[in-house]
Amino acid sequence: MPLHKSIAKLKTVLKGSFFKSLLMLLSGATVAQIIPTAISPILSRLYNPEHFGVLATFTSVTAVLIAVSTLQFESAILLPKRRGEAKFILGLSLMFPLMLGLLSAILIMVGNEALASALNLESAGWMFYLIPIFVIAGGWYNAMAGWFLREKQFKTLTIRQVGMSLGTAFSKLALGILKFLQVGLILGTLIGQLTSLFVFVYQLFKVERMMSFFPSVKSAKKLIMRYIDFAKYTTWQGFFDTISVAAVLWIFNHYLTIEEVGLYAFTLAIVQKPITLISTQVGKVYFQKVIELRNNRQRIFPFSLKIFIVGIASSLLLFTPIVTFSDEIFSLVFGIEWSKAGAVAANISPFIIFKFASRPLSTIPQLLNKNKQFFYVGIVRTLIPPIMYALLLNKIGFLESVLFVSISLALLISLIVYWLLKLTMEVDKEIMINLNR
Repeated sequence: MPLHKSIAKLKTVLKGSFFKSLLMLLSGATVAQIIPTAISPILSRLYNPEHFGVLATFTSVTAVLIAVSTLQFESAILLPKRRGEAKFILGLSLMFPLMLGLLSAILIMVGNEALASALNLESAGWMFYLIPIFVIAGGWYNAMAGWFLREKQFKTLTIRQVGMSLGTAFSKLALGILKFLQVGLILGTLIGQLTSLFVFVYQLFKVERMMSFFPSVKSAKKLIMRYIDFAKYTTWQGFFDTISVAAVLWIFNHYLTIEEVGLYAFTLAIVQKPITLISTQVGKVYFQKVIELRNNRQRIFPFSLKIFIVGIASSLLLFTPIVTFSDEIFSLVFGIEWSKAGAVAANISPFIIFKFASRPLSTIPQLLNKNKQFFYVGIVRTLIPPIMYALLLNKIGFLESVLFVSISLALLISLIVYWLLKLTMEVDKEIMINLNR
């Protein structure tokens, strides 16, 4: 193809709605990640690995609860053609986290000491009383994000990202400077989450009546039954995704010191969080675009394959210098006590690369009503890391275990991607058959 035609085609693609939406969300994700990344060398000198280990253990508990708090009904907000029905689904998605938050508050009042003892954090047991607030705030954020995505209010989503990043980063920084080291990281995280939630609440209810989102009991029952698969299967998938990470940290708490847990968690945050934020935004826009393609009876396999290939290429470009100069980079940027974190980053990179590239495709089962099959895939993917770490940590050491598990998970994700792309090919085949009738 001549160069001028290639350039013209590229301009047409970049002017499309998909890339405009993607650029808006990616710009927010980029800014939101630059802020904490920029101050992380300061935080790593204010707080020590033990503080990050405590934070990681606490957030592993809240992440599991937030993942199931809405029963994944926020994913169903995009599906109805009628706006009123989508509003009612949002209302349900707001009620479920509130109920779970109240339940968790009761359980923590009764079993706080037992939970702290099980996680070897008796000295930090106070933090578990914050779990209900995290659960409600996190669940409401996920629900409202689904609504604003449906409404194509990408600017609001972008403002939320930046607001959360600013609130979290500077709260942690201020509390660290003031020497509130035992509580600074956790309270800073909470402040950032509440900041982002305020943005959503303000934007939502300044134009909508609050009660218009809450259906009657009869309507609620109909909606729950219509979208029950999200609760039965997709919720468990979200649970498995978070529990797989949480269970690893809980096992680390058993076999390793809290400082080593902090090294692992800090590294994972530095390396994985920017990529996860970007891939999540790509996944949201990808999901919307694939729905549009299918509704217009257009093929979805070529677009899905392109997204995966671009993801692999982008992550390889990013991770090559990290793997090559990991120790030097972490020692120079974060301080000498974090040099071991560089080795962790290098060893975990195979898993991160494939996770980043495959994350947008994880929405395919929702679109094609393959939630049940993906549910079983999620069980396998969840069980492998904690089981492998439990078996390996006493035999080949911490860093070697991380590398072995990382490579194993990369291979597993490759198989999952093959299955997902095969599903899209089957859908395209049906579309072609229907068009030729």
